[in-house]
Amino acid sequence: GDLVTLLACFFVFLVGFSTLDLRGLSKTLFPIETPPEKIKLALDEFIKARKELIGSTRTEIQKEGVMFEIYNDALLFPAGSAQLKEGAKILLKDLSKLMQSNPFIKGQSVSIEGHTDCVPISGKLAAIYPSNWELSAARAASVARYLIEECNLEDDRFMVLGFSDTKPRLNPDNPNKPISENRRVIFKFKDYKFKAPSWRKLVPKRTYKTIPLETQTMLPTTTSNNKNTAPQTKLLWAAAEKLRQEGKYTEAKVLYLKILQVVPNHSPSIRKLQLIAESTKK
Repeated sequence: GDLVTLLACFFVFLVGFSTLDLRGLSKTLFPIETPPEKIKLALDEFIKARKELIGSTRTEIQKEGVMFEIYNDALLFPAGSAQLKEGAKILLKDLSKLMQSNPFIKGQSVSIEGHTDCVPISGKLAAIYPSNWELSAARAASVARYLIEECNLEDDRFMVLGFSDTKPRLNPDNPNKPISENRRVIFKFKDYKFKAPSWRKLVPKRTYKTIPLETQTMLPTTTSNNKNTAPQTKLLWAAAEKLRQEGKYTEAKVLYLKILQVVPNHSPSIRKLQLIAESTKK
């Protein structure tokens, strides 16, 4: 009787083993990581399809994930602001479609990094962003919030980081390279899944009302005895800022240099102006 029982159990075991999905079991026990080359290729094709991104972005396979870097901040934000431009919203919409549809990217978690240059925050703008730490974090958060709230991506896919000017892309002391490229946003795609606590699903999602940050143009102060100097400086400054926001860097730099000629050398704004002029693309 015992022998018959053992044979019957052995037969059941063989039948069960023959119908077992070994391929599915192996994927569960030993998950296969997404090849980073596939992610990089998809991002490279995304860049090639958009002229405005060529020469302003790059991708790279790194230890912590696949990096997609936008190092022309004028594509995303006005000067000294964390408000997304309309063109940036279109760009992020397209990127979100890639993140939802591409089989190699849609399962990836994403960290979004904000970086600034070394020009200190000053003037009226300091009331909104006391330092570059706040500005860099706010820019990264603006990108993440748009992808979550307007593009319907899962919020637990994202991590937001602000680095201020602590991780420059270019050496600010190099006169041949514009430090404006240090003002950038970096996406890093990772296989790692940010794990939220299980009870979080039971908590109703909060809705956030986006409050636009009204940024003021930084106007340099002058100490010249010439009464016409201050108005002239303000007009030049406003025109230069407008050109820089429009991406007309050569014309903007000409105006910045004119401001340097107008503002007295002993003005407290002179070093700030020099840094901004140096940071403007040639």
